Amino acid sequence: MGLALSVPKDVSYVLKPGSKRSDVVAVLGQPRKSTAISPPRQAPVREGWPSARLAVCDEYRISGLVLTPDEAGAYDNQWSIYPICLMLTAGASEVIMLPATAGDLTVRSLRRYNLLLGYDRSQKLVSFDKH
Repeated sequence: MGLALSVPKDVSYVLKPGSKRSDVVAVLGQPRKSTAISPPRQAPVREGWPSARLAVCDEYRISGLVLTPDEAGAYDNQWSIYPICLMLTAGASEVIMLPATAGDLTVRSLRRYNLLLGYDRSQKLVSFDKH
């Protein structure tokens, strides 16, 4: 029963540079803590993200099942290797894959992380950090 409720949630589509704060709150809910930064300070640099100044920082406490852009492909398989392995082993690969996946989902569901989101003055996302 608990495993059925332990489904990874990909939020990478909303954690992109320039996402509106209202869109992020619609997906993740209200932040646990929100801090106005005055005067605005330089956001930590992330590869592929524009340089900006932080004006607001939101803090969320999230499950390990919430997948950020860094880990969004954790359960995707672009080359369809899984069906090939399943066919080549006549289904025997399930003996390994099913318990491994169930174990990974259980461990992820038990972990908790802080997700810090930084916004500029126009309430656009400029930085995030999951630790």
